[in-house]
Amino acid sequence: MPAILERESVSRVGSEAFNLEYKKEVPKKSLYEDIVSYIGEYRLNLQKFDYSLKQSSAGLADPNTGESMLSKAKSSIEDKGRRGLPTHREQSELWALGVLRNSLPFTQAGDTILWASPQGPKEEGYGEYGFLFVGKIGEDEVKMTAVHIDNPTLEQYSTAMTILTGVPTNYYNADRFLSEPRILQEDIDPAIIDKVLEYVFQYKVDEKEKERLNRTLGKLDPVIEDLIKFVKTGTNQEKLRAFHALENYALQLKDEEASVKTSSYSRFQPQYQVRLADIINSHGYEPPKAAGSCGSTDSSSSLLSSSLQKILKELDIETESECNCPDGNTDNHYHCPDCNKKYADETNTERTKKCPPPCGFEFGC
Repeated sequence: MPAILERESVSRVGSEAFNLEYKKEVPKKSLYEDIVSYIGEYRLNLQKFDYSLKQSSAGLADPNTGESMLSKAKSSIEDKGRRGLPTHREQSELWALGVLRNSLPFTQAGDTILWASPQGPKEEGYGEYGFLFVGKIGEDEVKMTAVHIDNPTLEQYSTAMTILTGVPTNYYNADRFLSEPRILQEDIDPAIIDKVLEYVFQYKVDEKEKERLNRTLGKLDPVIEDLIKFVKTGTNQEKLRAFHALENYALQLKDEEASVKTSSYSRFQPQYQVRLADIINSHGYEPPKAAGSCGSTDSSSSLLSSSLQKILKELDIETESECNCPDGNTDNHYHCPDCNKKYADETNTERTKKCPPPCGFEFGC
């Protein structure tokens, strides 16, 4: 989801994609929605994700806390600025939120917001997909839908926005799209938007996949409820381990759902609800790295660390991922720093030179 949806935080526990350091007073519902949003995008790759924003005198606002999205965007810019990270996307989002704040008083229920968000630079940790955010304006809220679009080009975004808005669009970079949301004074049928996306991006909703992923989210609910307690009261290590368990369990359920035929689905239903305590020991290891709209899930990722990894690789200096296995590293195994694949002790044997596909990381040995 867009960076503006991140909460303000003084310190960071986790990664650029999801910071587990929340203020204690944050409402449980806000935490729940943030976690579901992250899992939906980064681990389940939902084609569509629905959420709501409140209308206020300051523009769009968080419906659970009342904090304006403008304030959240400014906090995100300050946070990244302090850490020496690029803020060009956040700056564009801030400008767009100002445009929406000034425009919303002149809209009426039923009007449509179209906000294009092409993917950010890969070297900054962004994934190979973008979004189109579609908003339906109500009396005091805006119902939003984030539409996930794989491998889009700026030319395709320009074509789609030209067709949907009737305004010629030909922008040369992603930030320009981010800074210019469009408000249409008409209630556009979502089916029409889907038809345009299918024509331009070859986008098509997979209804069976949608059902499978909705079932997966339903099974994750008890685990998310338990995770919220860790986030509010646990140590940094406990938070991270619990969050990793949720991520890995989500990936497992996604694979299981994909392998089960709909007709025999009921035979595979668990007899009880899986809780976090049931999986934290078996699933609490670092999950595969992923890139998305809020950056990379790599807890050590930054422009500096990425550059350092590159330099070490060029100098043939071996780098291995930190071990977070539940039982520790008593057998002298090691992990790939890119995909976290585990390798047995190779002290007295020929070392693995390259992690197999799809990773492909080359060890400096």
